[in-house]
Amino acid sequence: MKITVLGSGGWGTALALLLLENGHEVTLWSYTEEESRVLRETRENPMLKGVPLPETMGLTTDMGAVKGCGAVVMATPSFAVRATAAKLKQLADEAHVRDRSGYMVAVLEQSILRGWEGLFPLKDDFVDKAPVQRPANTADRPREIGPDTDITEFL
Repeated sequence: MKITVLGSGGWGTALALLLLENGHEVTLWSYTEEESRVLRETRENPMLKGVPLPETMGLTTDMGAVKGCGAVVMATPSFAVRATAAKLKQLADEAHVRDRSGYMVAVLEQSILRGWEGLFPLKDDFVDKAPVQRPANTADRPREIGPDTDITEFL
């Protein structure tokens, strides 16, 4: 599967390497040209010293790399999640993608945004349907999650 990882910090790079090792075609997106240039020239992330970046991993600053992907992984710092989601929405709008329910976007958050109310507001930034509401009285119930489970049920 073609996958773009948005965020080239240690977390995003580690995820990109794991996806690449599992046979996926991976592009790692950096917010700045300087970050991307360092990755291209050294084939190493300064946050993961001694871990080489294979030549087969794409490196870019063009968020258009998400076009044609089977999945997009957002591994940006918490302060950049909303702006990155807004850019994804803009790209979808420009491509006239109206039904976004078939697109796989994973938001992997490392910290909590102050005052953030969970994933629902973010999800609304790039999905054209209302978020799935969790049934009442399920907060304390264990969740069974299998390989075919739609995790949006738990958001």
